Amino acid sequence: MNEYWTIKEPTISGDDKDGREYMFQFFRNGQVGAMYWLPFVICPECEGGGGGGKDFPFLCPERLKTHPAIVNGVPVPLKEYKELVPVVQEELERIGIDSRKWMLDPVLGFGPGSHFADRIIEIPCHPSVSFHWDFSNATVSKEVKETFEREKITGIWFQEVNINWVGKFDLAKKKPSWDHMMWWMLDGCAEGTPKDYPGEDNPSRFGPLYGMTILNCAQVSDIVPSEVYPCCETCGSELGPSEPIEPSEWRNFLTQNQLISYDMFRVPYVQGTVISDRVRRIIEENGFTNCQLTKLEVRE
Repeated sequence: MNEYWTIKEPTISGDDKDGREYMFQFFRNGQVGAMYWLPFVICPECEGGGGGGKDFPFLCPERLKTHPAIVNGVPVPLKEYKELVPVVQEELERIGIDSRKWMLDPVLGFGPGSHFADRIIEIPCHPSVSFHWDFSNATVSKEVKETFEREKITGIWFQEVNINWVGKFDLAKKKPSWDHMMWWMLDGCAEGTPKDYPGEDNPSRFGPLYGMTILNCAQVSDIVPSEVYPCCETCGSELGPSEPIEPSEWRNFLTQNQLISYDMFRVPYVQGTVISDRVRRIIEENGFTNCQLTKLEVRE
């Protein structure tokens, strides 16, 4: 029987009482942001802010980059969102993308809050790890991308990320102070830089880095997860689990009907991204860093 694992951000140790380890990880990962996304929906049934956004594996069409609903990034009324859907569909078709492949939201077509692949990253130190984490999403080094592509790993798609800001900290030589980490976590690179912070480096010296999209999270029509969260009957937005998932409720197993024929995919209630044993071996053999691999049980 094939073996499966999860890959995710390393777990913070339980004795991190002052949060220093958590902030150091936050500092090392940096912050990744989408540049363009479909707005969330103000739905009376969802009581506002409805949406089940996905990560599209393609860039935002040029004509949509100036559309008010996409530029403003704020929730819109249901009627306004329905008027936006055919506009998005037309622009995708214009650049050669089959829009129907991505219109799998049961009511609205495109899932509210879905992100285009245009992303930026800001890192307060020199990039030095293989995986930069933003919740379950990863931005990866050139070495990871080239290795996965050479090994023909399936279920993923890469797009270069714009490295917008890099700090001069070299974590191989010196760890940031508590003040440095607090500044980054609360203020980012915008303002209030500590006086002893070494300053900004030239982003062009680093990278490239790549956003790694997990395709079955983008609702690709030929990669359908066997288990899905419930959706709002009015707007179609994915509602997620009915209650917040406690750490003890994350599953450490898969069932046979959840397996799909890809090397990397996501399954609800399984924390992180599921990977095949082949991907696990590749990661370990190449010494890729800042990731945690956990074996999953496969049940009938």
